[in-house]
Order: sequence, then structure tokens, then C-alpha cells
Amino acid sequence: MTEHQVQPYLEHGFSISGACVWVALSGGMDSACLLHLAHRFCPARTELKAVHVNHGLHAEAGALEAACERQCQALGIELVCHRVTVDPDGDGLEAAARRVRYAAFEQTLEPGDTLWLAHHCDDQAETVLLRLLRGSGLTGLGGMAPKRALTATCALVRPLLSVPRASLVELSENAGLVWAEDPTNRDTRFDRNFLRHDVLPRLEARWTRASHVLASTAELLRGERAALMRFADEVLERITCAPGVLELDALVARSPDEQAVLIRCALAQLEVPLPPRRRLATLLKQLDARPDAEVVVKWPGGEARQWRRRVYLGTPCAELAPFDAAWENATELTTPWGDWFGALSSTSSGKAMIDRVTSRRGGERLRVNGHRRALKALFQTYEVPPWQRSQSLFVWAGGELVALVLPPGATPSVLTADGWTCEASRWRDRSRP
Repeated sequence: MTEHQVQPYLEHGFSISGACVWVALSGGMDSACLLHLAHRFCPARTELKAVHVNHGLHAEAGALEAACERQCQALGIELVCHRVTVDPDGDGLEAAARRVRYAAFEQTLEPGDTLWLAHHCDDQAETVLLRLLRGSGLTGLGGMAPKRALTATCALVRPLLSVPRASLVELSENAGLVWAEDPTNRDTRFDRNFLRHDVLPRLEARWTRASHVLASTAELLRGERAALMRFADEVLERITCAPGVLELDALVARSPDEQAVLIRCALAQLEVPLPPRRRLATLLKQLDARPDAEVVVKWPGGEARQWRRRVYLGTPCAELAPFDAAWENATELTTPWGDWFGALSSTSSGKAMIDRVTSRRGGERLRVNGHRRALKALFQTYEVPPWQRSQSLFVWAGGELVALVLPPGATPSVLTADGWTCEASRWRDRSRP
């Protein structure tokens, strides 16, 4: 394969990239080749930079960083290096290294930038095999996506995902590129390296296009999953009564397989992590629990609850610790749930200015329709689930309760007293960009 045969992949990558493209540079052959090709075919309108993450996990880490510096100097490309500390913390070394690496990428890119990774066809084949052996479903067997969001404002692109590694080796040697080898890539104690060095070569010896077929299968499965998600979205529109809130009767009327797809799709819409297979199976079994049962199924980053024939999906809830903060109306407020922006206004003159936001103290009442009503009655009227009631924030003006702010995802989001309206209310989760 020649550079001009690879050029269409690069041109497509530039066509879906922002004004600035960052190449993730490891110092090895794959990323060195991608950097060379990106420089070779980079349009005049696009700025090209590189970023390297030094994990410091072995004695050759410094040599890899130096190789990145030489590669960028030879092409006149700006390089940003990050030296990070990897703490496995129960996730395993590979997962922990990936986590800090992507955190460094996100720290580097500006809004509108694009990150290019040098994953190729053989990498995709390894990914499919690895996920197959881990029992992944349709999403996992779709492998790595050619493009996905890195942050809310930045994209991640893999321009070489359809190119065999052998072609990159040939291109690199013909271009006289110099790179360094990461010694950990030869350590077959790591699952991916075992597949790369021991399994795939044996498959290729018998089925010469094994890697290509595995990568093509992943592409096919991604297309089928996208079609399935479109169908699921159409069904969700009919059975969703609020973001992340599904009508239980409509859900249980479908088969368990359909229930699983709809729940996964609803969680994806909320950007909530999907549950492991066993936790999802537990959730499906709980769908036919008796109406008064307190159903709560939790998993890392997500949870599902049932109340009044509805299923509530979202991030894990925790009891709100005592909270008391001064607050000026129409400004951002830092709370235990994230940053909340609200704009409350009085419909009559002479009202006191909003001055505080607190957690529940007990005995509060809110004046609604001319009567000071107990909160329990209001919560029942607006069908606020019990766990959201304990998480509400109380807005005060001169010692009078003028509004209740419900936690992220709750509907309604704000309850106001007589003479007050809420013109804006939104949450921003600090864990997300």
C-alpha cells in the first residue's frame, strides 16, 4: 500500500476534524507513521500538533518521550508532553494507564479540536477478540469507532482503522522513519499482547485475512447496532414520560431482550454508564416486583429505581449532607450535586431579595395558591419520588421559603411559592466536560 492509497483515509479524517488536529504520539511505529502521513496530507486550513503521555511505567519511558521529540522536530510540529502517575487502584494497570492518558488528552485539547489515534486494522481485530472473550454484547463487538466524542466539544478520530499494520510498516520503512519500541508491548502477560503475538499470528497462518475479517465484522455490527438504536429511540419516545423515566407497564409488555435494549438505550441518552450483564439481569427480574416494593438496582456510575409504575434511571443518589450557602439570584451555585444555575423573579414589588440556599431543616412550608402547604402534600401532588425529596435544596428570601430546587433529572426541576417564578434552571455535572 502506497501513501497515495492511504491518502483518502487521511482526507476523510481531515474532513471530519476541527481546525486543530492533535496526533496522539507514543514514540512507536504506528503513531510515528500517522504523524508523518498527517503532515504529508494536512490541508493548509488545518493546524497540526502532537501530544505525548509519559506514564513512567518502565525504564524506556524517557527514550519514548525523546523519540517523540525527535519525530516532531524533524517535521516542525509542536509537541506537548505530559508526565503522569498511574495508580491501578483495583482497575488493573492497563485500565488505569488508559484513564490517566485520556485525562491528559482532554486537558490538552481546546474546544473544537480533534484528537487522532493511530489504531489500525490489526488493533481492531485484537479488540474484537478481546471483547468476545470477555463476553461482550453487540456494543462491545462493534470494536473501536472510527469517530466518537472525546469531550462535549472535542472529537476523537481513528483515520487508519481500515489500514493493515503491515502496510504501515512498509510506509514507515519507505519514508525512512525512526521510532522507538515500547518494551511493554512485548509482555504477553497483558491480554492484548498475548492476542497480538501468540493468537492472531496463528489465526493468520490458517486464515490469511483473519484480521481483516474481524475488523469488517466489527464495522458490520456497529451499523446493525446503530439501526437497532434508532428503532429503540422510536419506542422510547412512546414510553418515556420524562428524561430517564419509563412507563413500567409499557416496558414489561415487551420481551426481556427488548427490555434490555430499551434500558441500555435510555441510559446511553442520559450518558449514564451501562450496567454489567448480571446487574442488568437483576434489574429485569425486578420489573415485575409488587407495586409497594422499594426496588433499587445500583452499579458503578448508575442506578435504577421503581416507583408508582415507573422506572427511574440515572446516576446514583446519596443523602444530601447539611447544606447552607449564601446565594445571589441568577448566579451559579456550587452544590453537592453539581453546579446549578437558576434565575428566580418576584411577580410583585416589595419582596425580599433571595439570600440563601439550604438543605431541608424540617417543618418547612411553601405558600401555594394562597395557602402555606406542607412539603409532603406538594411532593405527592407533583409526584416527586421519595429519594428526590430528601435531596431537594431550599431557596430563601428574607427568611421566607420561596422555592424548592429538585436534584438533577427530577421533573419538575423547581417548585416556586406564590409571587415567584423560575425563568431558568439547569444543572452541570462537574464530572463531565
